[in-house]
Amino acid sequence: MAKAAGGHPRHLFEAMKEGGMIRSYLCLWYPGVDEGAASPSSPAAGPAAPPSRAAAVASLEGVDPAEPCYHAVFALGDAVCGYPGVLHGGLCAALMDEALGGMLFALKLGQAGRGAGPPRSIPRPVPMPGGAAYTVNLSVQYKDLVPANVVVVAAVRVDRDRSDADGRKVWLSASLTDVRGPVKGKTFATATGLFVHPRRSTMVRKAVSGVATAVKEAARGVLKSGG
Repeated sequence: MAKAAGGHPRHLFEAMKEGGMIRSYLCLWYPGVDEGAASPSSPAAGPAAPPSRAAAVASLEGVDPAEPCYHAVFALGDAVCGYPGVLHGGLCAALMDEALGGMLFALKLGQAGRGAGPPRSIPRPVPMPGGAAYTVNLSVQYKDLVPANVVVVAAVRVDRDRSDADGRKVWLSASLTDVRGPVKGKTFATATGLFVHPRRSTMVRKAVSGVATAVKEAARGVLKSGG
């Protein structure tokens, strides 16, 4: 396992960047806007109000400015192929999972008021898990071959209709396109992901099991050493 200088395991995509598989990785987070808020052209916003991020997003065809969205931009290297010159299908799925997880993380930080930069409220909050959530289902539909050495964009949205009202299960959907984006660009793949926060009873049971295993291993070590 790749480890950082302090000896702790590193994130997979950090190692991929160092190995040249991914040249760069940029994340763009947009929390959505309140549809009833003052627009740049309204008197409340002032006569010289500059164009807002909401206005920019609203200008994109097919994008709802009231909904949060997340974009992960990957600049692929050449050591990513399963077939010569073509991105490995498993790595394509990893890109999608990384983008979906990034959206979940951004939502959790944003709704907790812990995002980077000035505080931004999410006008239509998404019910979120109270703790860590894990990928339990990832479905990828491959639409076209992804070349090596290109820039691709994964655009992620929340699937509110399928997500739980209590936030334990969150469904997200994504599309992987070329650099022109999800509306006008070529779509290479689409994906849906289900992220689940384990029930407390499950977490307690696993914690107890882990402690019991550690105690047994310590006891075996003492017996072997004759202590």
